Order: sequence, then structure tokens, then C-alpha cells
Amino acid sequence: MTYFAITQASAEWLLPKVGLLDSLHSALSNWEVLSNSLKDHDFIEGPIRISYDSMEDTVFLWHVDYISGSSEESWGFVKCKGELSIFEQSSFSREVLERSLYIINQRLQGLLIDGAYYHRKWDNGAHTLLAGRGTAARNFSLVYFERFTQELDARARTLIILGPHKNFPTLIEEAEKDSHKLPSLFSAANKILNSTRNKPLASAEFLQNFRINLLSFTDTSQSHEYDNYQIQVANASFTTYDSIASIGKSYENWLSPNSSLSEVQRRILLSESIDKHPLRILGPAGSGKTLLMQLLAIKKVIGDVEKKALFIVHSEAMRNKTVQKLELLYEGIQNRIFVTTLSEYCRKQLHLDVTSVIEPDVSDAKQFQLEQVKEALKESKEKLQKTVQKSPFLETVFENENLLHIFSSLVLAEISIAIKGHGLEAEKKKYVESERALSRLHANLDIDEREFIYETFQNYHRVVFETYNVLDPDDIALSLAARLRTPVWQLRRKTEGFDYVFVDEAQLFNENERRVFALLTKGDTNHAPIALALDEAQALYGQSNAGLATLGIKDITNENLSSIQRSTPSIIQLAFFIIQRSTDLFGVDFPDFTGIAENLESDNHPLALKPKIDRVNAEARSIGKYVRKSVGELRRTNIRQIAVICHAEQYWETLLSELSITDLPFQVIHERGERIPSDQPIVVLSTPEQIGGQEFDAVILVGLEQGIYPPRIVDNEALNTAIEQKAIREMYLSITRAKYRVLIILSNNSTPNPIIQQAINCGLVDI
Repeated sequence: MTYFAITQASAEWLLPKVGLLDSLHSALSNWEVLSNSLKDHDFIEGPIRISYDSMEDTVFLWHVDYISGSSEESWGFVKCKGELSIFEQSSFSREVLERSLYIINQRLQGLLIDGAYYHRKWDNGAHTLLAGRGTAARNFSLVYFERFTQELDARARTLIILGPHKNFPTLIEEAEKDSHKLPSLFSAANKILNSTRNKPLASAEFLQNFRINLLSFTDTSQSHEYDNYQIQVANASFTTYDSIASIGKSYENWLSPNSSLSEVQRRILLSESIDKHPLRILGPAGSGKTLLMQLLAIKKVIGDVEKKALFIVHSEAMRNKTVQKLELLYEGIQNRIFVTTLSEYCRKQLHLDVTSVIEPDVSDAKQFQLEQVKEALKESKEKLQKTVQKSPFLETVFENENLLHIFSSLVLAEISIAIKGHGLEAEKKKYVESERALSRLHANLDIDEREFIYETFQNYHRVVFETYNVLDPDDIALSLAARLRTPVWQLRRKTEGFDYVFVDEAQLFNENERRVFALLTKGDTNHAPIALALDEAQALYGQSNAGLATLGIKDITNENLSSIQRSTPSIIQLAFFIIQRSTDLFGVDFPDFTGIAENLESDNHPLALKPKIDRVNAEARSIGKYVRKSVGELRRTNIRQIAVICHAEQYWETLLSELSITDLPFQVIHERGERIPSDQPIVVLSTPEQIGGQEFDAVILVGLEQGIYPPRIVDNEALNTAIEQKAIREMYLSITRAKYRVLIILSNNSTPNPIIQQAINCGLVDI
């Protein structure tokens, strides 16, 4: 059997878009071409995904902004080929498709069918109604059959649609037969939706009309800044002098015709996009997202004294930077733009004392959370020794300190989203025994391993909530979201809410935190006036989140900043090569890297060298001593600012002890966005988690040996994949901090990890 499947929310989004619906109908009518193309490729354009399952002979379509993030959506299935398919009556099949989407949207929400459609329920559970508008369609009927799946406290609906046909007995008999396929179709649909991308992308020519119609709803520019895949270097490169000179520019300087804003940045800034729809600004590291957000915030409030904006950043260090930058751009603007961390805003709105939260700064809080989760895991190991012994992957985790650190971060995300986000703090059974995957980690654990994770949550909760008597960032975000949904806030919202909300580095906020954003606006417009700036490649844990539309930010449009003004082409080539190894990232939140800006530093710059691998020699005796020696060599070539980024926890102490005794100014980065002097030589030591938002003349990467990073888990390939995806993001993030040089230092007699080895084989890294 052949079916077209779509989620309820996607059907609701699609129904009023006539041109898009026409092009979808045309594609479905050429089923053989469509299915053959999708056997080996996935369709991705903006937020729309189309995939195919040859076992079920079914094409699946969903809008990523409209998924719940619960790993189980409500799906409708429409028969598309053979007897009782929507194309059996080709003269009005377009109307039948529209009526089918109407049924899916109504019934999967539990809403009644319009009485004008002559809806009728039959004894076997089938339902019939008119097939569509018009004289011809009104002589035929459609039939649908519903089923439910009971999971947690929600009833996930699914249904199947057949027809049109004139004979009621035939319709209801065949509908009941096909309804028995719903469990397998429903399972296949959610499996495809939650799996990582394992097929190459379909070419731009595939479903071209559908793509063109889609762009008008998802991309305000409808074109990319650069239209080729080659890295081009301008004759006049963006010099260090230009970079420093730009620091002191005012708002008026940036708006002048001869400023260094790119064409896309200038168009976004001068447009009224955020007044028409939410705006998602996508771009890789160094593309100027933060500056554009700051300029846009100023532009929206300076023209009207009544307007006020909220500018949300991730850490206190970034708040201080942003406040200083805004004041430099436009003196006195702080009275109109309120800059805060989300954690601090939540704390003040909930009237919580500083002593009631883990840490006032979210970076410190999440580091504390990570430490407590690691201790909670060790406590669970002592209590549930038999579970650990029976689980090869848990045994492997506890044998490898570096792997334990990575696994702790995955468990922390599990506690935040799968347990707290689903309200399961006191519902152990619903977490442990759920047939529905609550997260990627949850899906790949057996019952005993889930029991182990929930025991870890209880250990963590007991220490944080009962011993320290404090709330973590998820607790306060969920508490504020609940408060902002009350009638009291709805009454006060028009005076206490904000005209505009800007969220910088939105990829660093989890689903619980993102739920708050739309509720902070005044609510007096048809859309949420929000701008989000993000580079999803820097979201290190890659947790699946609910789509923004389900969090109150509907009909968001994308703007892509492909320009980069930080690194040399050889560094960018390496970074993009690595990030393209990802199977997760080709989604709506990942920039479409169809070109790199012309303002890159040239590879011919006197300080520039191709990325290189070096190994510790026998004389150095330790990797820490060798890194210190390498730092000295870089300084002698006039490299002023150097970052040493440690990817393997086992090397941290030796790096810290050796770099602490250098003659150069030395700083350990403890939180993302921490201030670093830009006018003097310095050496910094950091982990990938904390290095975001910084840039250096050179970076030294440590720990990328095979078997060390990423570490491998025994007997759990899915978790191995999750850890590898995290490693890919971290390597990309580290490499894109560098302007001129990337040096990867490996321990003596070791080999690089497989991803770096692939880069070597492609000639992107010298040895």
C-alpha cells in the first residue's frame, strides 16, 4: 500500500497556503518519481522535511518548527495509489487532498467535522464525509478510521484516509482493513522523525516548484548571500586594523553606506522583518550575528520613546560585554534596552533571593549541575552495582573518566528535558516503562538502565533540592513559564511585557528555557516580535527540542549570514569539513553554507599557516610541557593571542600546571563569554564548552587521539553516535575560534581520531 503521511500541526500550517498545496499535490501525483528520488535522498528546504520508507511505501512530511519534541507526534495517513486512493478521481484530486488535510487537522486535535460535509459514523468505527468542494467531488465520499495510543497522560491520535468512492459499504469495509496497518505506519513515522539523517540531501532541482513556493513562507531574502560553493578571498582582506577599528564604531557609523556590514546584514537591519514575523538569524561562528542583533535592537527602540526591548544573553560575562557594547554603539540606550541573562530575569520575576538558586550566573550554575550529576552517577553505581555489571555500556562509562564526563552532560540534559520537562519528577514508572522515546538517550536504554538514570536524578534532586535547598536553572525557567501563563500575567502583560525580545546564542538555551521567550512580549501583536540568533553547530549536546511554533513562536522566518570575518580559508575549510560529518545538523537551525564571504583573512597573510598536526616527542616527557613549548614557538612568530582547548579531561591538570608557569599573561576561561584583554598578548586554557564567543590568533587543540576523543561505548552504537555528534560540534567550535593558525597536538605514538584522519586524507591538515 502507498500512503502520504503528515503530522497534525504540519497539516494545519499547510492548509491555507494554496500555492504550496498545489505544488505538493503535483509532486504526490507523480508517485513513482517522488518515491524513487526519496529512496536515496532526503528533502530538506527551510523547516520542511520529506522522507520515504520503502518498507511501508510511505512518504512522510513534517515541519520542524511544529513538532512537540516528545518523540511521538500525531500522524495522519492518506492513501495515494491504487483503488480508493485520492488520485483515483484525478479531475478533483486536488480538492480531495485539501479535504484530507482538513480531516487530519481536525480529528487529530479531537475537533468535530463541519456538519456541512455530511459527516457520518458507522458501526465498525469508520467515518465518512463529502470528498471535497464542487459538483463532482460532492458525489463522492471519503472515509477515515481513527486509532489512539495511550502514552504518559496523553492520547496520541492517528488516522488513515481512503477514497474518494461512491459506494459506502466498499469504503467502510476497506477502511477497517487498512486501519490494521496504522500501528506499523505510526511506528515508522515516529522512527523517521526521530532518527538522525542518514541519506544525502536531494538536489535543488528536486521538487523545485515546491521549494519556490515554500521560500515565500520561510525565508525573507529568498536568495543567499553567495551563490557558489567555493571559498573566495577578496584582494583586500579584512585586516587586523579594520577589526580593531570596528570596535569603536557607533550605531550611525555602522549604518553609513561605506561600513563593513554585508549586504544581508544591511538588508535585515533596514527592513521591518521583526514587525511582521519572528526572525531567526542563522550563521556560523564569526558571521556577525551578535553585532547585527545589537544594531537591530537599537533601531527598533530609538524611533519611539514608548518602545522597550529585552536582550537575553546566556551568561553574566556576556551581559557585561553586551551592556558595554550597546552603550558604545548608542549612548544612553540602556534605558530602553534591558540586557539580562534569562536566569537573572526569572529569579527577579519570581522574587527569589540569590540564596534560593544554585548560582546567580547560569554558566556557574550549569557547571555545578554537571558536577552534581557526575557525583549522582557514582552514587547510583554504588547502589545499583548489579545493573552496572549487566550493562556493558555503563561498565565502559565508569572505566573511562573522560567518557564519564561526557555521559554526565547527556544525563544532565536527560534530567532537564525528559524528566523535568515532561513533569515526571514524581513519576518514576512513567519514565522507566514508557514505550515512547522521551529523548535520544531514553530510546537507547533498557528498563534497568532507565532505572539507573532515574535513580541518578533522584540522587541529584536530593542534594540540590533538599540538601542545598536551591533551585536549578530548569526549576526557575519552568516556574516562570507556569507563572506567565496565568490570568494575572495576561492582565499585566501589556504594560510589563516587552515590545521586542532579542535572544543571542539561542542554541545555548534548552527547551524548558525557550518556552519562556514568547511569553515575555506584550502579546498585542499577531505574532511574537522576537529575533533569535544562533549557530546550531555550537549546541554541543544536540538534544532534540520542541519546534519553536509549539513554544509560541509561530511562522518564524530565516535569514542566513554566510559571511565570516574571522578565519583564513584553510581554517574554514577544515571547520566545515568536520561539521559536515554530522548527521544531526542539516535542520532548520543550521545555516546553509553555500558560500563564504569575501572578507576572510587571506591564506597569504604573514601570520597564516595551514592547519597542522604535531606529536609530542620523547624529550618533552608530557603533553603539557610540549604544549608550553609550542606556545613559545607561536609567540616567536608574532602570534599574540593563543587558546589551548582541552578536549580530553585527562590532560587538563598537566596543561594547567605547565601553562601557569609561562612568562606570558595566562587566563583560565571558566564561563562562556568571559572577558579577555584584546590589546595584549595572552594565553588562555579552556574546554570546548566554555570557549564559545571568543576569537584568537591561534588555537591549540589537545586530546583528539583515536580512542580518547571521542571515546567509544561498548554494545550501544546509538550512544556512540550521540557522543560522536557531540565531538564533531566541539571540534567545529574550537577550530572556528582561530584567525590564522590551528595546531592539533597529539600524544607520542598516537594516531588522530577518525574524523581528523579523514581531514588529513583530504589534504586539509598537514602533518
